[in-house]
Amino acid sequence: MDAWRIEVAVQRDLPDPAGRAARNALEAVGLAASSVRSRRGYLLGTDLARGQVEQFAREVLVDPIQEEFDIWPPGADAPAVAGRISVLPLPGVTDPVAHSV
Repeated sequence: MDAWRIEVAVQRDLPDPAGRAARNALEAVGLAASSVRSRRGYLLGTDLARGQVEQFAREVLVDPIQEEFDIWPPGADAPAVAGRISVLPLPGVTDPVAHSV
């Protein structure tokens, strides 16, 4: 992907309510999952330096009390994990988070 990729997640030692809700939804349709963790993803332009991307993530996107983030540079893929599902808005659907950042 030709953009900086930032993923924000609840810290691993804290409960993940969105992950729990997703696991419950999976189980409701008959799919078993031993663990589900949620992450929010953001894409930023390639004209930024890594330090700028880290500062933006730290100061704007992350609640340092309960969240952590990972960054991948343009062209790099996020590490493969079993069962990664990306949920994206439909084309033309307003994304209020994108408008607020």
